[in-house]
Amino acid sequence: MNPASGEDDSATNTYRIATFNLQNLEKPRKPSPAHFDEDAWRLAVQAYDRHLEAVRGTLTRIRADVLAVQEVMDEGDFESLIGGTEYAQFARSPIDRSPGIERQQVILSRYDIRQVELHRQETRVSWVHANKGVAQAVHWNRPIVEVTVDLPSIGPTAFLALHLKSKRPSDVQHLGRGHGGTWPSLAAHAEGMVLSSLKRVGQALELRRRVDELFRTHHSARIVVMGDFNDSLDSVPLDVVRGNYVGARNPELWDQELYPVELSLPREKQYTLIHSGTPVMIDHILISRALLEYFESATILNETIRDHLAIHPHGAYFPDSDHAPVVMELTARA
Repeated sequence: MNPASGEDDSATNTYRIATFNLQNLEKPRKPSPAHFDEDAWRLAVQAYDRHLEAVRGTLTRIRADVLAVQEVMDEGDFESLIGGTEYAQFARSPIDRSPGIERQQVILSRYDIRQVELHRQETRVSWVHANKGVAQAVHWNRPIVEVTVDLPSIGPTAFLALHLKSKRPSDVQHLGRGHGGTWPSLAAHAEGMVLSSLKRVGQALELRRRVDELFRTHHSARIVVMGDFNDSLDSVPLDVVRGNYVGARNPELWDQELYPVELSLPREKQYTLIHSGTPVMIDHILISRALLEYFESATILNETIRDHLAIHPHGAYFPDSDHAPVVMELTARA
């Protein structure tokens, strides 16, 4: 405080933290000569170029200091996306080159990344189809990406990015699907949906276990969980990740819950995707109690979001992503 002026001379640091699903960022690959259609190829390239331009514009608008992105399909295409932007100079988590990983996640940071961990599936889950009696292993192939970043005036903060399985039904062993992906019965289709739910909840549980490990290491751990949850705040996966000390009947755990920053916004603003005409909030940022004292505001950049299922073929005329970014600001005094 300056006694002469009555003004506070202490500086403040503001950090913008964001998550954004890029929507299948992958340049079209030229087909073999036997299947090459010049007009179709030209239109595909034009569509990708529009998508690249639109997504790059959104990234510039986000102005993030720490950013988690989902659906990076190819490292070279991602380099092309961020080339010429300030994100090209950011530290970043590595691409996971494990077999079967298609939709990658990357965390980028303006500040040095001290530690990187990729948490792959550890829980074993099996599903037994009633008619065949044969166990089917339930796999999820989207590792949780964790980095530790020192935020000046705040300190070491753990950022965990995730991309949970979508609600699209998973294939069920012993239940063949017809031409065009048709299901033989509604029960079969429902079984595929149950399998997807198992994957989503399994991923959420493994994330919660990692959060608990961080709290065991430091009871006032600074934690940010962010990404595409493919589910809403009132769902089981979000309940699992958030934690509930009242439900657990254990007041000793009161400070280990996570808090969704979207709750600071009016309810009508809480959506990151429009699905068949219904606005839904499936992308989230959650923070630990130790970060609440720094939490300033949340924003969802959904002004231009459109329903990509409104026309056929899927998303043909929409260059931007079908997801809106979620942005959080933390403010700390130096």
